[in-house]
Formats: sequence, C-alpha cells, structure tokens
Amino acid sequence: AFGRGGLGAVLGAKNVKAVTFEEGEFEPTIADEDGLRDLVFGRTQPLMEETETLQQYGTSAAVNPVNEMGKLDHRNNQYEQVDDEKAEAISGERLEAEYVTEDTTCANCAVRCGKHVSVQSEGITDAKIPEFETIFAVSTMQDAHDPEAMIEANDVCDRLGMDTISLGVTVAFARECHERGLLDDEVDATAALEFGDGVVDLAERIARREGIGDRLVEGSFRFAASLAAKEAENYLHGVKGLEFAAHSPRALKGMS
Repeated sequence: AFGRGGLGAVLGAKNVKAVTFEEGEFEPTIADEDGLRDLVFGRTQPLMEETETLQQYGTSAAVNPVNEMGKLDHRNNQYEQVDDEKAEAISGERLEAEYVTEDTTCANCAVRCGKHVSVQSEGITDAKIPEFETIFAVSTMQDAHDPEAMIEANDVCDRLGMDTISLGVTVAFARECHERGLLDDEVDATAALEFGDGVVDLAERIARREGIGDRLVEGSFRFAASLAAKEAENYLHGVKGLEFAAHSPRALKGMS
C-alpha cells in the first residue's frame, strides 16, 4: 500500500486503484552464472547467523534494546525511555510468546522476519505482526503499551491502506496540542485525544474524514498550519512536511 510519502494520494487523485503487470517473455541473461551462484550460497550461512534475532522476532526485536539505549520516542517524543515492564509488554519477545502463529517471508528470502499474529478476543486472525516503526507510532508515541490494541491498530491501518508512521505521529502531535490547550475550540472534544489511548478510533475517523479526522487526514504539518495557536508548530515531529519514523533525532546524530 502506497501509504507513506504521498504516492497513494497521487494515485487516488488519478482514480488509479491498482497497477498490474502481465507476464512477458523476457528472460534476463546472467553474465556470470557460476559467480552469482557462488555469491548467493556463500552469503547464505553468514546471513542466517547475522539475522537470528530477526528470524525469531522480526523487527519488533528492537523494542527492548532501543528502550535500554534511551532512543524509544514516547508521548510525541517528550521522553525516550520507559521502565522495562512497559517496554516488555509490546516487545518482540512478548509478541512471539503470546500472539505469533507462523513465520512469513518475502519471495525467496530465507530470513523470514515476517510473522502472522492473532488476537482471538478481538477476532483478529493471521494479521501482520507490527513492525518496529509501527510499535513506535501507534504505541510508544501514544504512551500506550497494550499489545492487543497495538496489533488491532496495525491491522486496521493495513486494511485501510494507511501508513502507520504518519498516522501515529500525527495523532501524537494532536494529543500533545490537546494536552497543552493549543487546539481550536471547534476541534471535536469527544475524540480520543488523551495520551494512553489507542489509535483505532481516530484511524477510522481519518479514513472517513469524520469530525477531527477531517482535520488530521492532511497530516501533522498541515494540521499545525490550520491551528490558530502557531506555538503548536514547536511540537511537530518531522521535517519537510513528513513525519519522522522511529529514529530519535536526539539520540541518533545522523537523523539530527
């Protein structure tokens, strides 16, 4: 799904729902077939040894170590570390132990870092495991640590074709503005704008452009520009109109 960077909006504006390709007759010619084979098989064992954690937990394995290093953005990046118990609740280890039902993989990849997860109480079966970026956006940036709510949010966004990163960061921005009293009076006061809440309700409002969803649908930068309180722009978490992913600009100099 072209959810991030605006490609989906461009295609939607052109009334393009999908692009398909017919199978052709072109067969690529390999210049050095033996060399390619040696390269592939020579790298397989080191690759598998270097990716054992990814194989077991997927990218969600990053939650605990990134939190320990003080790089896990929380509450719209107001702070970047929580106690171990909160991080553990949404970690790859917790997901693997209680929710993962099978490994999945991209075509011909031996690492198999993808997983399917199920939450029987919510009727969610064979959903995609939340990636580390999604855990950051829909959980830690919301100061929420409920693994089942996180899985549901990820599944809802996948079904809506919605990017979890921009969604979560935009919602976190709106929540901080609400917390600081910077929202306009006409902003829907019944919306779930308290930190600690999930994002499913807001994701669905955004998809339908209902209530505050009609304001948040444009992303955090345009939402900030629409507010009377220009101080709100101080709490944006992004650059050049695009929300940051899960890489702390305070802790990671390259991102800064």
